[in-house]
Amino acid sequence: MNIQSDQLVYEYLSKVGDATQGVLPPARRVEFVTQLRQRIDRERSRARSADLDTIRQILDQIGDPRSVLADEVLRDSPDHPSAPTRTARTSSGNTDTALLTLIDEAPDEIRPIEPSHTPDDATALPARRSWAELRRLWSRIPKRELIAVAVLLFGALINAPTILIIGFVIVLSSLAFTSHDKRVAILGVPTVTGLIFGVTLWLRASGRVGGPALTADGVMAEVRDVLGLLPRMIGIFAACYLGWRISRLSSPDQ
Repeated sequence: MNIQSDQLVYEYLSKVGDATQGVLPPARRVEFVTQLRQRIDRERSRARSADLDTIRQILDQIGDPRSVLADEVLRDSPDHPSAPTRTARTSSGNTDTALLTLIDEAPDEIRPIEPSHTPDDATALPARRSWAELRRLWSRIPKRELIAVAVLLFGALINAPTILIIGFVIVLSSLAFTSHDKRVAILGVPTVTGLIFGVTLWLRASGRVGGPALTADGVMAEVRDVLGLLPRMIGIFAACYLGWRISRLSSPDQ
């Protein structure tokens, strides 16, 4: 694909990812978007063209993000007993968008039937339940996003801007984080952190806090200290924010 075609596909997949937020569990959301991307690649290969008109035609044939998501839920619904009743299509052939308000994450809520236990099994039952809960929690955690947080924390620990950039690239390629999450982590956190450090430096240089006003040499020394500390704080704040978002994505009610 050329750059414009790549951008068009990326924007489409981002909209699909945003539409699945709160509808599919994180692991299923990543799988669904990945399958959709592979489908687009297959259609492009059949068309033997990567121009914008061909890509637009392929995306139009697939459908808008919410309709594609609704179709996916309809296909999955017979496999889950607690899923909502199949909703009829409208006369125009489009999936009823009201279906999206009825979607229930049945796989996360269904609990395995406990076998009958003898009195000797009573002490082992809590341990088995705890292990099952841990496995369910781990299955909900998006792994690539967890790696991104670990890379950011590692980059902050050793104060390595290059490692932080790698962490932000992983965040940008995430399929579980929404576009808003990515903007906050990549643009919002560094901007706010820089403003905080800038105001602190100004207060110190002007003598409003921390003693008398600094000389030119003192200001330059403070700037060097701030520039050395800034990447570390950006990495820590971004990792904390993304860690909080992962906890929200992994919670059963998301």
